[in-house]
Amino acid sequence: MSKTPKKPLTEETIRANIAEYGWHVAQVFSEDNSYPPFAYTIGLEEKFDHPEVVIFGLNNDLDFMHQVLNGIGARVRKGERFLHGSVKKKILPGYSCAFARFPKSAFDDHLGRAIDHYDGKFRCVQCIWPDPKKKLPWDPRVMLPILSRAPVFLRPNAGSRDPKWPFDESHSRLVFVTRQVVTGEEPIRFAGRFAGTGEWQFVCNTTSDPKDLLLSTLGWALDHDPSVGSIADLQAGQCAERKAANKPWKRGSMLDD
Repeated sequence: MSKTPKKPLTEETIRANIAEYGWHVAQVFSEDNSYPPFAYTIGLEEKFDHPEVVIFGLNNDLDFMHQVLNGIGARVRKGERFLHGSVKKKILPGYSCAFARFPKSAFDDHLGRAIDHYDGKFRCVQCIWPDPKKKLPWDPRVMLPILSRAPVFLRPNAGSRDPKWPFDESHSRLVFVTRQVVTGEEPIRFAGRFAGTGEWQFVCNTTSDPKDLLLSTLGWALDHDPSVGSIADLQAGQCAERKAANKPWKRGSMLDD
């Protein structure tokens, strides 16, 4: 899924940075804009017995995310712990960030360099940042543009066991949703995948106004409405529709692309 920007990254570079600084920061971006940019540490587990940290979409600026992770790493070096359920100040001026365990089901799609470095045996937490109104991505009052940059993997209050990931695409895959679904005004009544691209949509079927359509992520859709997991096996060109949130899905074919 992921490609690293700038010069090719080697394991020798990662090991040298860990030896010199205590960690390396990997930057990842999408060439086709199918998921938000993100960055993550490699070395905190090795040097400080601390989970690695991943952050997504902050200002859509990889260098800024790199700086944020360096700041977290410096605090880890001094003994501070950023663990599942933590809420930390002074990561971003004037805002608190939440931390949640990064699920194992998301490792392969996002943390390839760390998997290679550790042979798959490491932990990771996500740094979840709020919008300017201090709302987190699952809050129905969140500022809507944030949803395309801040994928939901697990919440800080998630239990100790990772839930099964039912989709064949990544948690951070961008999908179409409607404003009414995000705000809780309407449930998801229609879910489908476009025949040509396989892109997902989770919409309320009550509006045709283009202004109501926005981008979120597949992880957000499942977190918002776990019932969509039952139709995770939809293929490109297929859809499912229901009359209300508590009604069964009726499967069919997409009529238009």
